[in-house]
Amino acid sequence: MSELLEFGKKILRNQPFSALLGTELETFEPGTASLINTNATRKP
Repeated sequence: MSELLEFGKKILRNQPFSALLGTELETFEPGTASLINTNATRKP
């Protein structure tokens, strides 16, 4: 895992709203960031 991706994941983890939404950083590199919603794939 790149340092930039690790850094981005750490920032996202420290945002309670991101955790509530189930948002995870999939890709983070210069010029690109991909977020996924893990709640969208979970079944109740």
